Amino acid sequence: MPFLKSPLEIYWVLTNKCNIDCTFCFMDAEKYHGEFELTSEEREFILHEIIDNQVLKVILTGGEPLLIPEIFHYIQSLSEKNIWVELTTNGIRLTRNKISRLKGCGLKTIQLSINGSYASLNDSLMGRSFDRIVRVSEMLLQEDFNLHYKVTVTRQNIRDVPNILRLARKIGVQETTLDEIAPIGRGFKNYFYLKPRREDLLWLKKELQKLIDEQIYETELDSFTLDLEEDGHGPICALGDDDIYSAQIFQYGDLYQCTMSSIWPIKNSVLEKGLAKAWQDLKWITNEFTKQDKLTGFCKTCGECGGGCRPLAYLATGDIWGDFIFCENWKMNNSTNANHNKLKVIQ
Repeated sequence: MPFLKSPLEIYWVLTNKCNIDCTFCFMDAEKYHGEFELTSEEREFILHEIIDNQVLKVILTGGEPLLIPEIFHYIQSLSEKNIWVELTTNGIRLTRNKISRLKGCGLKTIQLSINGSYASLNDSLMGRSFDRIVRVSEMLLQEDFNLHYKVTVTRQNIRDVPNILRLARKIGVQETTLDEIAPIGRGFKNYFYLKPRREDLLWLKKELQKLIDEQIYETELDSFTLDLEEDGHGPICALGDDDIYSAQIFQYGDLYQCTMSSIWPIKNSVLEKGLAKAWQDLKWITNEFTKQDKLTGFCKTCGECGGGCRPLAYLATGDIWGDFIFCENWKMNNSTNANHNKLKVIQ
């Protein structure tokens, strides 16, 4: 399959500003203050690039996208061109009036974050918002929105996840995504504190199966830790593959294939190149930064996975060609005093 001329799906990070302070935020979003934000004119240019390149689906996210005044304009403009739009929000700024406006603009699907089945737990991870999430959920369902929940699974809330799912069912939310915290952004800074224990992850998988068997709730856990353990090596990176169809535009206007690849110290500006050219350049950028013959250390000689997630390896080591230190093979071969500090972060 030839590389597409432009992406079919885009996650558009409208801003890095946020009105809450999640301990695990992969964007490391800043409360009410976002650096390197685009102007409204620059975002308008990106909007028209998305429309002109016939993208099929756009997920508007942040930070908190509802902090951007033009959000309603973006949703309406995309919807009028028959582009499917989804909104990811913490829900704090949603009121009945804004929900009605969003519906009138053509929005049908919203994802809310929830990280505890009771206020003190949820709010300890997100800063605040539990009562608001529940109330907003009820209002969205009353307006017939397709509402999804997103749970970031941490050491603090993992034993409460079954209760979160029971709460979701009680409210009427039929789809919930469970993602183990990823070591990126604020999640990387707090990883040692937030990373779930292996025994708790295994416990949760059993509990989820019980909920399915009892026909209470059906969902799966996406576990970074257990996937690495099961595979025995790092993930095989799909960056630059011909069959990719999705990309992310970040708040400063650069286009990357995934959240992780935004870590790399490279620019790929939609404002300077246009969407189609930035998309085509992704293949060269990702192929250049994932060449196995340039790897250093253990990953160069292992050969199991081609070096795992290369952006995450760069984040952890500060070396673009450095080892993927989250890998089980790496940990077995590097459990020495010299690597004690690196191991402490990821264990």
